Amino acid sequence: YYASEWNSTLAKQVIRALTRKNIKLFNDLAACVLKNVLCDYIPKDITNFDLIWVQQIDHDINTMMVSWNGEGTLNRDVDEVSYFLASINELYFMKPYVSFYFDSNFTFDNPVAMFSRSVIYWGSPLLGTPTEGKEQRSSDDVLKNFIIGRHLESFQTITNDNHSLLVRTYYFMGALIFQVILNILIKDGLKAIISFLSVFFYLRFMIGSWFLAIVGMLQIFLSLPLAWFVFSFVLKIKYFSTLNVLCIFIVAAIGADDIFIFMDAYVQSGYNRSINMESMETRMNWVFRRSGLAMLITSATTCSAFLCTLVSPIAGTRSFGIFAALVILFDYALVMTLYCTAVVIYHDKFERSNGCCGLNTSKIGTE
Repeated sequence: YYASEWNSTLAKQVIRALTRKNIKLFNDLAACVLKNVLCDYIPKDITNFDLIWVQQIDHDINTMMVSWNGEGTLNRDVDEVSYFLASINELYFMKPYVSFYFDSNFTFDNPVAMFSRSVIYWGSPLLGTPTEGKEQRSSDDVLKNFIIGRHLESFQTITNDNHSLLVRTYYFMGALIFQVILNILIKDGLKAIISFLSVFFYLRFMIGSWFLAIVGMLQIFLSLPLAWFVFSFVLKIKYFSTLNVLCIFIVAAIGADDIFIFMDAYVQSGYNRSINMESMETRMNWVFRRSGLAMLITSATTCSAFLCTLVSPIAGTRSFGIFAALVILFDYALVMTLYCTAVVIYHDKFERSNGCCGLNTSKIGTE
């Protein structure tokens, strides 16, 4: 539509020539005539005139395509351009030059597109730039640094979903792939760190102890390498899905919930003096039975839900389900062992103190 030159006479000639019958003829002969392949499969009744006609149509179309450079003004005869493009869109050898720019509903019978796209080449190394060796790599680095320093931020602004309601823009440059991915990872990593810090400080706020909050986060994170060891070396599953990384967020939520259940039972045990205050052993026995059963049921149902992914034919989904189930299993085991031990240490060392590691909650503590 913005060709630097438009030959209307030639365009109309091509449109008239490409009837349904002739389109089929072109598609049958193009591979042999234009590429000299599959010549054994052309129909027997083909004449030399047919072969010459295919060559002529190909020549006419390529003559028109030479001026498709976007350097002209908008062609006023939009219908003629649309019918011309829709006609050559029916030709298998020419279709890639047209179908890329229109939606799938743009056809010979419906030369109207709801959506279209175009490609703009925004630059390349200057003539004379080295194309191999160390000098070429140095030139690529200069170009990459120039784009990153001058244009990358603008590209990202333009490609934002909210930049325009009518146009979606994308950019691509091979040398930028690593830098763009690195920027995404840094941003996502910062978001992950913020989420983990939020869990940590919420644990500290609810439990009232820096020591227990630190151990709580430790047992949450330890469940991941333990699950990975069983997943890779015990079960010998070779495929580790990228989805498995998301388990760190799942276990952060479930692990914090298990800690709250355990600490809730621990605090409740302090009020039941008739049974639980005889010794720390009887108190923790009561805490184990009260919190352990509740966490066991919830952990078992969660593991079962993840293991249901084994019926999926997608390897990545199955890998994620198995790994997530193992993470939840080890998180439960660590709460009942590592965190329980930490609570005993907290009771003996920090629960009565007003120092940095705990608040003074000894009013309900075991003597």
